[in-house]
Amino acid sequence: MEEKENKQVRKAYKKHDVTEASQKPMTIRIDRRIIAWLQSKPNKGRYINNLIFEDMKKAWGLDDEHTHELDDTDNWEQ
Repeated sequence: MEEKENKQVRKAYKKHDVTEASQKPMTIRIDRRIIAWLQSKPNKGRYINNLIFEDMKKAWGLDDEHTHELDDTDNWEQ
């Protein structure tokens, strides 16, 4: 049995600490009537995040000057 001499060396990547992650993967159900609209967006995750962020700002009455208050994620559930 011959050993392969041209084996590629795997690159070691830094393992991410879960507490440092700024995003969390989720599975959600999307209504069929809006699938085509969502599929037309180049970055679906960013589109959904932006919609939720804008809704949060409206609900809490924050303007762009005060959005830094949303950055305090220490008290949010992960």
